[in-house]
Amino acid sequence: MKIRIFFFSLVIIASSFAAAINGYCTFPEKSQEHLALAFYNTDNPVHFIVVEKSTQKLRVFEQQQSLSLLKTYDCATGENPGKKIISGDSRTPVGVYFITESYEDKKITVFGSRAFHLDYPNVFDRFAGHLGDGIYIHGTNKTLIPYSTNGCITLANRDLDELADYLTVDTTPVIVVETLDEPLLGKDLRMDENNGRLTEILHELSPAPTDFSIDNVESLSFLTLGSQTVASIRYKTYDGSSLKYSYHKRVYLVPADSKTWRTLYSVEGQDTVPTLLAMHPVKSRSAQLAMPQVAGPIPATAPESKPIVATTVETITEPAVEPIAE
Repeated sequence: MKIRIFFFSLVIIASSFAAAINGYCTFPEKSQEHLALAFYNTDNPVHFIVVEKSTQKLRVFEQQQSLSLLKTYDCATGENPGKKIISGDSRTPVGVYFITESYEDKKITVFGSRAFHLDYPNVFDRFAGHLGDGIYIHGTNKTLIPYSTNGCITLANRDLDELADYLTVDTTPVIVVETLDEPLLGKDLRMDENNGRLTEILHELSPAPTDFSIDNVESLSFLTLGSQTVASIRYKTYDGSSLKYSYHKRVYLVPADSKTWRTLYSVEGQDTVPTLLAMHPVKSRSAQLAMPQVAGPIPATAPESKPIVATTVETITEPAVEPIAE
């Protein structure tokens, strides 16, 4: 009798383990992670995407003077619930992601009419030991069915064609959550020049306090999901009196204490083509102070363009993984 009970127990344990590996049994999830967003922008609006897995909705928001909901689309996410942990678990990851590449091909069948590759696993996923790759926002040539993908975020082709105008490589944040813990509309997400928090964030993003003058910041996004924060900034510098260079920097942060952050990873790049200014442009005071005073007339030709600059800090290296759609 004891042998039979022992054998039966082994069968139950083995079956449970096999189900977990195949994605049909989920591990306990943490309580819903709070989403906190803050934006600073000057002239151009800031767009961001929120994918809510529990409602199978993808929403497009615009932050300008106030927060607006521009579009809401039906979407499909992974057929299994919970955060993505390993390749092949048919789960959609949860976190703040950015688009690395976009593809468009009218002959594509698996991805519909187009696809946008997300940067999963990001630095937070890697530190947590979450594996896999090949997570896309893509279309489908079939009827959209909720909770039907291998981990990607899928929309009807016509909806994705419309959404594509808001999906910019390395710029548009794609925030994936299980459930929004509270509505975003009605909140004041703006940071202005007199906001003390903006000054604190700029100080945290730069080793030298003078690197990011508020006058030279074009936009700043400060996105927190649970204990993970991603800050993204676009700023400008001037070369002489004729050229303006635009830079972008993204920093992944975790709280060091109640008031400061610790940088896990950062990446910075320069736009490829500088802007040629007018002969007598109107600039901010900080830009004027940064310019050298040159005697004599302004040269008729602009100085030679600077090369592209891209730097990384504390980069994490791992074996290259061929992107295969999850």
